[in-house]
Amino acid sequence: MKRAFVLIAYFLGHWLSLALGLFIISQIPFLGISASRPLDLLYASFILLLVNTFIRPLIILISLPLVLLSLGLFYWVINAFILSWLSVFVPGFQVTSLLGAFIGSILLSLITGMLQKQFQAPNKAKLRPGPQINLPGKGEIIDID
Repeated sequence: MKRAFVLIAYFLGHWLSLALGLFIISQIPFLGISASRPLDLLYASFILLLVNTFIRPLIILISLPLVLLSLGLFYWVINAFILSWLSVFVPGFQVTSLLGAFIGSILLSLITGMLQKQFQAPNKAKLRPGPQINLPGKGEIIDID
């Protein structure tokens, strides 16, 4: 039960960070990313969450040779295409150019990464030193000829 609650809380937090990130990048006029109303941003962020969770791994797997040849830079192209295709699924969300989607996807990744890092639950696991083991001959040098 606790694991399901943590998973739901993670997805809600990720959804809200995507919604806030989409809102921020839609306020940058030269990107050409806009939404007709705030509810469209929520719909777009939910669709983006579903696409990133279920469809994006398949796209990355199919395009793995290009990702490897470009040393991972093709991930940004995949993100740009996903962001530009988002306007097909959410009618009130518009992306006018692929270059705007490319820059917007980079900004969206940075914004959501910072938000998730900021609101990440603190790790309760603490590193502590292990038991001290006194080995015989500690400090002696053994020469093998």
